[in-house]
Amino acid sequence: MFACRIVFLLVFISVWNLQVSLASSCESSASNSKVNQEFIAKKAPFTGQEIVHWVKNINRKKDPFFPVSKITPENAEQAVDILLRESLIEIQKIADSSEKPTFTNLVLKIENALRHYSTFSGLFSAVASTKSAEFAEVRGRIGSKVSEFNRNFTNNEKLREKVSVLLKNMENRKLSFEMKDMLKGYKESFQKLSKEKEDRLIEIGEELRQLSTLFSKNLMDFKENASIEFKLEELKGLSAERLAAAKALAEKESRNDYLFKTDNDTVMAFVTTVESAEARAKFYKLLSLEGLGDKETDNLQIIKRMLLLKEEAAKIEDFESYAALSIKNKAAPSVEEVKSFLERLADIYYYNAKKEIEQLRSFKEEHTGSRELKAWDLSYWREKLQEEVTGASDLQMMPYFEFYTFQRKFHERMEQIYGVEIRERKDLDAINEDGQVFELLKDGKLYAYFITDIFERTGKRGGAWMSQARTGYRDKNSIRKIPTAVINLNIKKTPETQDSNLMFPSESITYAHEFGHALHLMLSNTRFMDHFGVKVPWDVVEVPSQFNENFVLDRDFIKTFAFHHKTGEPIPDSYIDSFLSSNQFFAGFSGLSQVKRSLLDLEVYSRNASEITDLIAFEGEFSKKFNLIDPSGLSGSSLASFSHIFAGGYAAGYYSYKWAEVIEADAFSIFQKEGLNNPETAKRWIDNVLSIGGSKDFDKGIEAFLGRKMDPSALIKRSELELPEED
Repeated sequence: MFACRIVFLLVFISVWNLQVSLASSCESSASNSKVNQEFIAKKAPFTGQEIVHWVKNINRKKDPFFPVSKITPENAEQAVDILLRESLIEIQKIADSSEKPTFTNLVLKIENALRHYSTFSGLFSAVASTKSAEFAEVRGRIGSKVSEFNRNFTNNEKLREKVSVLLKNMENRKLSFEMKDMLKGYKESFQKLSKEKEDRLIEIGEELRQLSTLFSKNLMDFKENASIEFKLEELKGLSAERLAAAKALAEKESRNDYLFKTDNDTVMAFVTTVESAEARAKFYKLLSLEGLGDKETDNLQIIKRMLLLKEEAAKIEDFESYAALSIKNKAAPSVEEVKSFLERLADIYYYNAKKEIEQLRSFKEEHTGSRELKAWDLSYWREKLQEEVTGASDLQMMPYFEFYTFQRKFHERMEQIYGVEIRERKDLDAINEDGQVFELLKDGKLYAYFITDIFERTGKRGGAWMSQARTGYRDKNSIRKIPTAVINLNIKKTPETQDSNLMFPSESITYAHEFGHALHLMLSNTRFMDHFGVKVPWDVVEVPSQFNENFVLDRDFIKTFAFHHKTGEPIPDSYIDSFLSSNQFFAGFSGLSQVKRSLLDLEVYSRNASEITDLIAFEGEFSKKFNLIDPSGLSGSSLASFSHIFAGGYAAGYYSYKWAEVIEADAFSIFQKEGLNNPETAKRWIDNVLSIGGSKDFDKGIEAFLGRKMDPSALIKRSELELPEED
């Protein structure tokens, strides 16, 4: 990815989005940190100039860790003003140079000129993504300033001429993969378009950024403000603890009955345990309104505008659709190839999902006399069927899944598998009071940091993600700079009166997933910042994360952490069976749902945007071939809350999850064959996949690890899916 694009993207995207080699011991690191913490305490809050000072220090090997909690909306904007101004001055010096342009004196000097800003933009993005509401306004202002910077950068005629000369001189040279990739980025970013077209692309980018921010804000506002009230007689099946919490919330809001918000934890508990179909329907109908509203609060109107803008940008770049433009720099060869891949999977998933839904209808009929399934019936009856088939429900297993106990044992497992050491650093500065800071050591030396922000709170966006707070690289002396990852989840915080933090069993898998992204960053070892960590083609970025989920789904590992949070009793074997089998329970239906969303994403970005006048009708028509339950009774649109493709960087790329899952299933089969704790297998995985980032061909790295071509059937085998009968 070209440096100027990083400048724009790092401010707004934490992907799934501290540069020093430290050879001294952990004790020395802690001692230095103590001095720095005393300085922080005396000087809080930082000024913008002090932020810049710290950024330059961590780039100059004086301190590898940045005090992230000291970033505020005010000093962030001040720091960006200083850093962009300094970067522009350095870039102008490069443009004015009389030297004949070479890779070293042009490409590397530009990368160095952008280094300090790129470092801070990652830190800022990581912090701002965990404090979405607090940083919303300043993100908008900084975005406008970055757009202006990009305009000056790419429109610099002297720089454009130097890039043109360099590209011509390098045409017949034998270059490494990473050098070719960087030069390709320069060619695309400095390609000669008319000034009118270039200015229009910048305007489109700025408006899309604003629309994306508003899209996310609308979803966050809904989560924080939407609520629904029920009478006690409607809530049969809900636990006493949930009822008490709903009653307390109602009293706090001066309401008479039982009040429920729409956070994920509450929704999951409600739709899987409340016996009344009417009550579940009432809640589902509220949820279906997410992203819908009037004028600026209506995400469907935002989507229409975004589709028009992205289509216009694609046309300017000479692509027939935004989907074609999006896939251009991904691992997949074309939109058609991706659609074919997804449709083949859809046939397999539909065949299995149809049988699963038939099983669910029969189960419901046994208990109610009715086979009818509505949207609000699915989670409830699936949970009941899972409990009968596997022996336990998620809520029954939950008392054995305490977050901190799991986290400690999971870190030990990562140490064992990857040959690293993980230490908590309570003396270092986390993003918030619940946050943690860890250092990762390799061969006894500091190799990376990671910060955790685990619990949901007001003002934090929903979901789970990993942010690249600091991207590493190797300097001219081959000294590797220290990266920092931030792992974000939204587990419900246990009240202070309780001494444990329970989570849904699936959230243990989510933590492993985001930790996989973090490992991709932390174990990377590339020469250039542009190729470090997760800076790979977007449709393979999920391979390390989904691969890492597998290490939770292991019976022996589960026994190391799953103890009842009150009695200390180990989890029953039957519950472990349930947890492991539940991961594949309704695999057909779950897979079909994901493939459907992937195809919907491609469809909406492949169509002529002006022809999509009614998004609800468009989605309804598209969904007909996938429907296995009655869709009537809901008036909303999943597009209105599809933040991955309208606010998260996955536009025409949501298929990446399935594309990556096929790859990681095959890769993990090697670990299963050679041993989960085999150090040689893990070393091959690190050397050929995790460490290379985007500096080499990712597919070739996978094949080097496998020792053969990839086997697409591995996913189907693992999911225990049946293949459709041939006509």
